[in-house]
Amino acid sequence: MEAVKAFNNELSSLYEVKPPISKAKMTSLTRGAIKAIKFYKHVVQSVEKFILKCKPEYKVPGLYVIDSIVAAVETPVRVR
Repeated sequence: MEAVKAFNNELSSLYEVKPPISKAKMTSLTRGAIKAIKFYKHVVQSVEKFILKCKPEYKVPGLYVIDSIVAAVETPVRVR
């Protein structure tokens, strides 16, 4: 559950940076989500909540977070 808290803190830190979000920040968020893969429902809920409650200028970066996570997780799954 610590990994989920770390991911939530990283996601909340998006507010500290003006859009567009840097690649390093996106990579950090993606790695945090992958570390919390056992609690994937919490990660999904956190991102959904972020997108619903954030200011309009942060909605697209929120969608980019989803895209980045899916792209990172999808590749190993297809190999099976």
